[in-house]
Amino acid sequence: MPDVSEILSLQSVALTRDKQIMVEEEVNNYHDATNFVIREILKRRLSSTARTIESLQDEIARKYLHLRGSVGPLSQLKDNQLRAEFARRFSISTIQSRVRIDRDPSETDEMFNIRQRRDFGIIYETQYIRDVVKTARVEIGKHSRLAQTLRSIRERKPYFKPGRIIYSKPIIQLSDDAKAVLLLTGKGDEVPLVFDKRTRNESIDILQALLEKKMKYERVRIISNREGYLDIVFRIQ
Repeated sequence: MPDVSEILSLQSVALTRDKQIMVEEEVNNYHDATNFVIREILKRRLSSTARTIESLQDEIARKYLHLRGSVGPLSQLKDNQLRAEFARRFSISTIQSRVRIDRDPSETDEMFNIRQRRDFGIIYETQYIRDVVKTARVEIGKHSRLAQTLRSIRERKPYFKPGRIIYSKPIIQLSDDAKAVLLLTGKGDEVPLVFDKRTRNESIDILQALLEKKMKYERVRIISNREGYLDIVFRIQ
């Protein structure tokens, strides 16, 4: 079993223009959300992950998930209405490929589909907030350590640089054939990010072990490498 710090790095094939646009939007939104959390942690002196989530979860969800791509009257809806609108973005097939939600025998097909979307919307929102908060707190910790040795850093505020997203399941997961990771955006789009042949072949044993659950991965980092390509980095447990 690998050490908790073991890293698996792969590269993507060139993304189509449509995929580039979807990934770029997700990256930009994640960048904005993470820096918002960094600012609020420092301003409100939020000393723990639990306090940060408790204090900021509704605001993060509303700004960076529920209202994405919306204009006009949608922004006037209450939080429970926004969550219902958000949940409808995800297809039933996508939900069932990512999580298991058991059906109550008394539920009709329509009732079960509504509940699957509602439950998955909550699962997605919860994981998104955890991932963004974790990234923000890691960035603050990194900045603090650097500030102890570099005077120039002390006068700057922590800042999460653009070009990266760091997600956990079920927002991102390995495909069933181990040839890609499947990114599920906050708009409900599933974007396959296909590994290039060379790095996939070099890592095939580990990828197979991940598929067979002999190994587990935590978060997956996606980094904009050069135009149309991505670095895809797994942290292996």
